[in-house]
Amino acid sequence: MSKITLTLAAFLAVLFLVPSGPGSVAAGAPQSCNTFTINNASAHALGDVTISDGSGGGTIITIPGTGTFDTTICYTAVAVEINGQSVDYPNAAVVTLADGSSVKVQWQSTNLVDVVDVTIINKPVQ
Repeated sequence: MSKITLTLAAFLAVLFLVPSGPGSVAAGAPQSCNTFTINNASAHALGDVTISDGSGGGTIITIPGTGTFDTTICYTAVAVEINGQSVDYPNAAVVTLADGSSVKVQWQSTNLVDVVDVTIINKPVQ
């Protein structure tokens, strides 16, 4: 009978079938990184926007006004938070900004969010 010697790490890897080697992804490991885009078509600054991801973390991007803003995230986005108000993927919602104005936040995909003005016209009845 031959003697087999295993290190503790090798034993645990075999025991728990932990994936290892090229192409394997352990639980909690980042996926490939992707560009996340916020298209702010509103006339308002959004301030700091937090992109929450599947790792339980988040990425903050400052949106100073109208335009397209990109950042890199390494997990799948699950929500965006603007002025303390969270909009979960794939929902749309109206968010009130710090200046009191309102914008609509609409997910287009897990890597793209559109923000547009919300116009409410109050005319007196004549």
